[in-house]
This record gives sequence, C-alpha cells and structure tokens, in this order.
Amino acid sequence: MRLRTVEIKENYLLKNLTTFRVGGKAEFFAEVRKSQDLGRVLEFAKNRGLPVLVLGGGSNMVVSERGFPGLVVRMINKGVSVIKEDENWVWLRVEAGEVWDDVVKKAVESSWWGIENLSHIPGSCGAVAVQNVGAYGQQVSDVMISVEVWHKKRERILELSKKECRFGYRESVFNKEMRGQMVIIGL
Repeated sequence: MRLRTVEIKENYLLKNLTTFRVGGKAEFFAEVRKSQDLGRVLEFAKNRGLPVLVLGGGSNMVVSERGFPGLVVRMINKGVSVIKEDENWVWLRVEAGEVWDDVVKKAVESSWWGIENLSHIPGSCGAVAVQNVGAYGQQVSDVMISVEVWHKKRERILELSKKECRFGYRESVFNKEMRGQMVIIGL
C-alpha cells in the first residue's frame, strides 16, 4: 500500500537489513526518504495500534526469527550540507539516513578536522546520536550541536540541544528516558 510518496510493505524480511543477517519478517515496513513523510508513516502505525521499531544501518540490531509484529521504519533520508563556515569551523547538517563512515570520509576529504577518530564506526547518522558513539578518546557528542527529531506524542519536529540530549558514555536521552518517543531526522 502507498501513503503518498512512501510505500508500506507487508511481511518484509528483515535479515537482509542487519549485519548479522538474522531476523524474521516485519508485519509492516517503510523506508522514509524525506523527513516530511515520517509523520504520515507514524500516523499509519498509530491508527492501527502498531508498535514502531526504527532501524538504521542494522549494525547494532539482532532481530528475532519470529520477526516484528508492527511497523519497522528505516530512515534513508540523505544529505550532508554546509550550514556555516568560517576560518576555523564548519557547521554541517547531516540527515539521519546517511552512513556515518561516509560522512567521516567526506569530512576528511574536505579537510574538515574533528571527527576523523570516529572513522569505521558502522551505522547510520541517526544511530550515532542514540548511542553517542566514540573511539580513541572522542565521542560524537564532542562535536554535535543539536539533533532534529520527530516527537511521536507531540506529532511535530523538535530541535534538541546538545544539553537536552543528555549525552553520556554510549548513552543519550534517545536510549534512556525518551526511548521510543522520538525518531531522529538529522544532526
């Protein structure tokens, strides 16, 4: 079935979307290419009383062979854009569906230093904010300013500051007290 620009697939096999290559079928599955489509997809789930699972790159996910009895949403929105630049700093807007290591590679190729230690970390950019990924004494929260999210209960987009994200060692508001209540759209 189709919701304007998003196709909702039924009985979608998830094992091909995880790095462990295990997992059954999602009752419903949608890939979101544009942030503005996310609200309609979540409304679909809400109207049917379905639980929602957001899947990024699948690198930190083990899916049961029984599958998922609800809607699996995969953010595949792409884009890296320079918001502002001066002689010392570059501010980027990165969509949640971008592959994190591709963003690091682009930064290094562009001589934008500051995230090169976070190379070869698998997953999507949305997931790096959830886990506050890190390596070699650096974590992504060291360079992050804010995170844009879709708040499920408020049914609108919010921008959370670094402080509001409550980053800690491999944790954030997204995997603690607000787990499952927001979907990351971009950084």
